[in-house]
Parts: sequence; C-alpha cells; structure tokens
Amino acid sequence: MKKNYQIFIGIDVSKEKLDYCIVTDSTSNKHEYGIVTNDGKGVKKLISIIQKHTKNNENVLVCLENTGAYSMPVCYWLQTNKIDYWVEAALQIKRAKGITRGKNDKADAKDIAYYAIANLHLLKLTVLPENDFIELRLLLTEREKLIKALSIFKATKENKKFLPKEILKVTLAHNEKTITALNNQLISIEKLIQSLIDNNPTFKTQEKLLLTIPGVGKQTADNLI
Repeated sequence: MKKNYQIFIGIDVSKEKLDYCIVTDSTSNKHEYGIVTNDGKGVKKLISIIQKHTKNNENVLVCLENTGAYSMPVCYWLQTNKIDYWVEAALQIKRAKGITRGKNDKADAKDIAYYAIANLHLLKLTVLPENDFIELRLLLTEREKLIKALSIFKATKENKKFLPKEILKVTLAHNEKTITALNNQLISIEKLIQSLIDNNPTFKTQEKLLLTIPGVGKQTADNLI
C-alpha cells in the first residue's frame, strides 16, 4: 500500500553525530535543522523532535546514507518506533545530486531529504535483520580480522632466511606468543559462531544444505548464511 508521506527527514550520519533536516513543505526554504549525538540518547531526542511535528508516524519518511555500523543506532530506534526509513547507497545519492563544490553536513542532510522526495518511485523501505543475523555478521568480521592478523605475524618467520638467529631471537619469541594468543582467539570465535548457528534453526538448516554442495566448506557456508 502506497503511503502519503508528508514529512521527509534527511540525516547525514557520522561516527559522533547526526545532522538532520526536517522538510514539511518542499516548496519552502524554511526547514528545521539540528544535530544530535549518534547514540541511543541522541536518537531518542531526534524521535521526540519528529513527534512534535506529527502524532502519526505513518506520514514520516526518514532517509539516510548507508554508513554501515554508524547507521545502526538510528535504524534500530526508528524501527522500534515504527517510523519508515530508507537507507540508500551514498553513491546513489551523490549521483542524483550531481557535481557540487565543498562539503557541509547541514547541506548534505537537506540533499538527502530532497533525494527521498524526488525519488519516491525508487523507495525501498529498510528493515534491520534479526539480532542473530547481525551478531553472526559481526563474529564473521572478527574472524576475518584474526585470520589476516595471523597471516601478518606468521610472515615474521620469513626473516630466518636472511638474518642471524641471535638478532631474531627476541622478536621471534614475542612473535610466537602473539600467534598463540591470536590462535586462541580464533578458536574462541569459531566456537561462538558455531554455537550461534546451532541455536538458530534457520541457520542450522541453511548450513546443512550448504555443506552438501561440492566445494562448499565451513567458512564459505557461514559467509553465505
């Protein structure tokens, strides 16, 4: 069912803050601008500001650029308060905006609001995945970091071919301790990943099906889930 949005809000998301622009009349230059902190407290404040403009959340559409983890707090609270929101690719918004000079967070928030107004025909409302999915994605990211770190530290041993043992002795001893610690962390992460999959019926079914495919191993199956 197509909704008749009357209030459009553009949010420029950064690590520490949210710059917002509330547009209640796209034919007027009188818009409400503001800044809140990018955390639960700040987003709750923003929602209370939004609700001063309307008692009906159904006529509100919030648009923001996809900034990964930085967008999570505002998306969570918007979804909790049943306010429609649209997380769009930054490149898509920039292409629609065209070439501009300089950067201003206030102007960016306005541009995002007007992007939503002008491109309602492209609207795809965003919905956060279930908590288990988010946790699994985070754990897989941590696993990837550990694997990369292990590869870097293991490369230290290549110096054995070029340097005397007495020079490398202290460095290699420290290196071995680091590798051991990273391996222990990797084992711990692997256990958490498997526990999460085992306790989620959907994940478990998907894993079983994926592992029946020739050439698909455990890590590939986890990432495909």
